[in-house]
Amino acid sequence: MRATPITTHETDAIARLLYQYKDKPNIESLIKDLFTTQIQELEDAIIPLYTRLSIDDSIGVQLDEIGEIVGQERLGLQDDAYRVFIKAKIGVNVSESDIPRVIDVWKLITNATINQLIETFPAEVNFYYDVPIDDSLKDLVFLLMQKVVGAGIGVGFLAVFVVGNAFTLDGDVVGDDGAIDTLLGLGAALSQGSNTSVSANKLIDNTATFQTDLVDNTMIVYNTSDNTVANIVSVDSEIQLTLDADIFTATPKDYYVNENTGGQLSYLQAP
Repeated sequence: MRATPITTHETDAIARLLYQYKDKPNIESLIKDLFTTQIQELEDAIIPLYTRLSIDDSIGVQLDEIGEIVGQERLGLQDDAYRVFIKAKIGVNVSESDIPRVIDVWKLITNATINQLIETFPAEVNFYYDVPIDDSLKDLVFLLMQKVVGAGIGVGFLAVFVVGNAFTLDGDVVGDDGAIDTLLGLGAALSQGSNTSVSANKLIDNTATFQTDLVDNTMIVYNTSDNTVANIVSVDSEIQLTLDADIFTATPKDYYVNENTGGQLSYLQAP
């Protein structure tokens, strides 16, 4: 719990005087000289000490001292990046690679309201959250979380949900198998694969079955190789979609198609 500094000890004390003592300069001076001035000076001196080991409030040399305590060198990093390193190092120090502890570290690093870890077969985890990390830190965070999850476990990707209602329930979209609904509710991928050729504003996959998969123009295509997204304009055939943005300009690019629930999944990093 963070302490809230009080900077008004003198005025608060004067305001609490009984009516018959109010507006009496001698009484007010006595109160200040005997009590409130000293109390205020003491508080002003203590508060910086209280927050001295606060990672979020510390800067410069203070951060260096915290880093020394937890065993994390600065490595030439600016304060913002170094704070993430320190938090992750604390997580590594205490992590037993169990899921609850890994999630705790993820929360510590992101300071997000919603944090989620999804296990995928055979030995991989993906992380989701609702407060974007600065682009300059995304690679760093990815590497740090790989250290936290422990040996033999891979981090698939980090992803942030933004914009509107990104929540649905299992079974509420066509073709849903419940596997991706738990990823904060974007619904299961109705179709996925890699594009096999390139044409402007098209997704072409010679192995796809878009019509059979009941893909339609209310849905979204995610290019997970390039971290881009586009709306479907039309389903041209089993193997071709027309999109409202030209997000497939080379091959092969991995993609998946799912319902547009008003949320947007933005991939920050993937191996």
